[in-house]
Amino acid sequence: MPELIITGILILYILINLLLQYGLRRKIKTLRQQPAVSILISARDEEEHLAQCLESIIRLEYPAQLLEVLILNDHSVDATLQIAQSYAGQYRQLRVIDIDTLIPGLQVQGKMNALAQGLEQARGEIILITDADCRVPPGWVSEFVKYFTADVGLAGSMTLLSPLTHKDTCFTRVQNLDWIFLQGVAAGTAALSLPVTVLGNNFGFRRQAYLDTGGFAALGFSLAEDMQLLQAIHRQGWKVVYPLQAATAVSSVPLPTVKEFYRQRLRWVKSSGTASWWGYMLMSASLLAHLVMVVAVIFKLLNLSVAIAIALALFVDFIFLLRLLKRFRLSRLIFYFPLFEIFYLLYTLFFAVIFFLPAGVVWKDRQYK
Repeated sequence: MPELIITGILILYILINLLLQYGLRRKIKTLRQQPAVSILISARDEEEHLAQCLESIIRLEYPAQLLEVLILNDHSVDATLQIAQSYAGQYRQLRVIDIDTLIPGLQVQGKMNALAQGLEQARGEIILITDADCRVPPGWVSEFVKYFTADVGLAGSMTLLSPLTHKDTCFTRVQNLDWIFLQGVAAGTAALSLPVTVLGNNFGFRRQAYLDTGGFAALGFSLAEDMQLLQAIHRQGWKVVYPLQAATAVSSVPLPTVKEFYRQRLRWVKSSGTASWWGYMLMSASLLAHLVMVVAVIFKLLNLSVAIAIALALFVDFIFLLRLLKRFRLSRLIFYFPLFEIFYLLYTLFFAVIFFLPAGVVWKDRQYK
């Protein structure tokens, strides 16, 4: 009987994985256009990375008269504001907004408050969001706006991890695999019209779609403003797309320590209350599938059907990742696949327990309960 349950869970996971891979194969419609675009960059104590981000921004290949860049200085105590002002003094399309107040409806400091105030001043038809520790490719804007056909309200895209100030270690490479895997899942679900999440350092939305939700103030505070906005826009009837193309991929910095990784994922986990039913089902199926693999080995429940199911589950994970890696010419990272599987199991089990505990979130030196 236990063997039958284990096999059933693994078969369910395999079918979900194959469904997501089918979604990734679906072509996303595009439209050649050049709408007015506002780029918002929220920055808190980012003196180490902001200059590199802005250097990539000023190299964007998009008509200057149709582009504005709002740098939102969120109570920085380092040289972030001075760096932002220096660049804004040299390039007319860059503007600095010093965030020093809380807006009604968001009585908590954080990225959502900064973005909400930036959006009040943004003039673009399309809003693109990235972070101060990211670098964007020259065609980022011109390629991204192609996906905003008339029915698309929000679009996400890939973020790849690339060490700059830290060494490229085994830990950073496994992190990269983990990010790519999770974004593949997000893209696959969006293609099936069941979007679950988007990464807040590389996504965009229509101004009208944002206004339709009532804005961040109406949605209320969340540590996962990107996921919350995605769900709200989708509920308004707008389409969500998630193109995984090199031309719209940005690069960010991996977390150098386990402590910082813990803080990041704790924030994600504690913010998962805004997830959809489909998102909860995906998380549960993945957690159970990887857990029963370990249970089957430890308790010697490896009959033929269980062994075949485990092999197939690992194989579909392998193919899923390999196809994504090939898109971004990162196939070499597939050699870390065994470590990724172990890492994924350990941290998902750990945070499944932490989710039910009253652990506070620390992010950007701020404590959230």
